[in-house]
Amino acid sequence: MDVGQLRFLDSFQHMGIGLDKLVECLGGKLEKFTLIVRYFTEKGYLIDKIKLLFQKGVFPYDWTNAWEKFDRTSLPPRKDFYSLLSQQNISKEDYKHAQKVWKIFEMKNFGEYHDLYLETDVLLLADVFMNYTIMCLKDNGLDPSHYVSAPGMFNDSLYKSSGAELKLMTDMDEYLIIENGICRGMTMASHRYAKANNPKCPDYNSSKPTTWTLYEDKNALYSDAMTQYMPTEILGKVSPEEVPDIQSIAPDAEIGYTLEVDLEAPVHLHDFFADYPLAPEKQIVPEEWLSLYNERLVQDKEVGGGKYTTGEKLVQTLYPKKNYVVHYHALQLYMKLGMKVTKIHGELKFWQSPWMKEYIEENIRKRKIAKANGDEFGVMYYKLKNNAVFGKQMENVRKHMKVELLRTEEDKKIRHLASSLLYVGFKAFEGGITAVHMLKSTVTLNKPIYVGQAILDISKAMMFNFWYSYIKPRYEDKTCLLYTDTDSLIMWIETEDIYKDRAERPDIFDLNYSGDLFLMKDETKGNPIGESVCLKPKMYSVLPAGHDPKTPDDSDSEESKKKHGIQKAKSVKKCVVKREL
Repeated sequence: MDVGQLRFLDSFQHMGIGLDKLVECLGGKLEKFTLIVRYFTEKGYLIDKIKLLFQKGVFPYDWTNAWEKFDRTSLPPRKDFYSLLSQQNISKEDYKHAQKVWKIFEMKNFGEYHDLYLETDVLLLADVFMNYTIMCLKDNGLDPSHYVSAPGMFNDSLYKSSGAELKLMTDMDEYLIIENGICRGMTMASHRYAKANNPKCPDYNSSKPTTWTLYEDKNALYSDAMTQYMPTEILGKVSPEEVPDIQSIAPDAEIGYTLEVDLEAPVHLHDFFADYPLAPEKQIVPEEWLSLYNERLVQDKEVGGGKYTTGEKLVQTLYPKKNYVVHYHALQLYMKLGMKVTKIHGELKFWQSPWMKEYIEENIRKRKIAKANGDEFGVMYYKLKNNAVFGKQMENVRKHMKVELLRTEEDKKIRHLASSLLYVGFKAFEGGITAVHMLKSTVTLNKPIYVGQAILDISKAMMFNFWYSYIKPRYEDKTCLLYTDTDSLIMWIETEDIYKDRAERPDIFDLNYSGDLFLMKDETKGNPIGESVCLKPKMYSVLPAGHDPKTPDDSDSEESKKKHGIQKAKSVKKCVVKREL
């Protein structure tokens, strides 16, 4: 937002990380903190004192509830730094640092500490954004102050460096076909509970089969997909009679295809596909699909409200697919694994080339250099450059909104807007201001969503290929999939030594836990998993072997984090997950 010559930017839209982590990434290097050094040098402080401020401070927000507390002549005890918002206290190290700042800067009262905290917070963010701006100008020749967010800027950087000129679609039917084929990340809980039995488990039973639970994550899945051949221009529709043999189309052919087909999985392969069904599709889940347990939840007025409601979901089923839109890379894999194309309705053909590859690989190369030099800010920056461009390739402009700011006394206009079919909702602010959110009455479909559709389908094919071309052939019926997210799998496997098996395939697995890109990474870094509970998408817990919840923890220790494994619960505050699960 611009006000006169002032521009207000949300820095979080550029660097979506907490200020404490961003400051830490600067590594305490003097040359990275020019603004804070200049400010406090002008106030007469020596550099040794100023260096103490190269770390985000702490503040007792909830304790500061009365003016008299600003007159306090000592730092409040650590317990008073407890945050009701995050429901946790600051670490012992952070409190010791606050005590040191109080002493070295000779604070006379808490009011002076409060002022110093605010000054350093503002200056640290300014230094972080200045370093970010310098990197952007040096690396891309682009100034982030002219962009609302990082994705918009780095998308321009992608087009600038690649020289690619993507042609927008002008045929509405073609646009709708591609739009219908956009299926975002898939996640599914296939088995609710699994327990491993191997020599690493305290309760290992040698008379039973040796089993392991493995949590593998694909490093830089979308970046890997973006290095493949990507569309640059839709050339139009092709009739079913003109469609070439699908399996004969090379991955690096000049012309690629997106097809609209009917697909089905033969009945004799249903058991084979049961854990991880191919070709996920968007649909509204009918009530008759609910299990007895889910039906009881719906009828429970406190949980489900007594009425079944649902929206469109991305689901993986073994039902036949009608008018399924799919990129030819993914369709080739589906057919290779046994799915049958029962009808071809038509297809879109397009020019394609690896136009994103050089951009992605150059950022990976620079990220490795930054990592070797201990430049954590550079590592974060080059990772962001790759991750940010993905979403812009399938931006849904239909969801763009306009916001009208109105005063409360303009209630007649507010009611008029609320009666519109374009009305989404409102938010009331202090001072009698109401923000009314409205959909746009006209939309310009000016995004190359065919690129996003290709990235999504190719990335799904990569995950399916790992499961069906390596895991299933290697372990056959001695494995089952417990849980899957977009780029990760939690698997139960019967084998003598899973880590020995992994070591046999350095072309597939990251063996040194260094985050080698495009390989499968062990999320527990070699710490064997004892049990896993996967309740539903985005809600699971993976516990290490020998986990004992009764053992007291020092909440500040890294060992306690290792001991409790990995827990995820969407829509639940992270602090609650950390403390309660």
